[in-house]
Amino acid sequence: METGISNKDLYFKDHTGRSKLIKEAVELLAPGEKPSKNTSVVLTSNKDDDNKKLTKKERLIEREKTTGSAWFDMPKPEITPEIKRDLQVLKMRHILDRKRHYKKMGNRPDPKYFQIGTIIESPTEFYSARLNKKDRKQTIVEELMANDDQKQYYKRKYNEVQDRTNSGGKKHFKKLKAQRQWAK
Repeated sequence: METGISNKDLYFKDHTGRSKLIKEAVELLAPGEKPSKNTSVVLTSNKDDDNKKLTKKERLIEREKTTGSAWFDMPKPEITPEIKRDLQVLKMRHILDRKRHYKKMGNRPDPKYFQIGTIIESPTEFYSARLNKKDRKQTIVEELMANDDQKQYYKRKYNEVQDRTNSGGKKHFKKLKAQRQWAK
């Protein structure tokens, strides 16, 4: 079969079972130079790449944008108020479920790099572990506040904490004083 290409036009040459690049066929040119007639492939260097060397501070800023190749270059997310609230809820997750115990988060700072995803159930869990569309919410906080049983528990616990912290205050003292006068 005749392809119409001669061996002179090729820039790869078969040499002992390996393909090698013919030096005359490929030429590296500086900007403004003209290629010779017998070159098949012309490569030019981009001068902008050579001149643009980043300073140490710029390199540090670039490095801070992602986690690096070890963590698949996970980007640093922009922390919005909704995300900040979700992170606070995750820090206090031991309060959410009274029957489950978690490792304490302590006063650790919020993570720099994280990703938020959506759990997609498999088709086999259609009836057993699936959330209905009306029960799905955008954030963790919205999902927790939509649950009425949880909401009552949080309200009760909040009131207990408020009673504990306000005891000994001016309001508490006035309340006790009013009870004493009523008893007379």
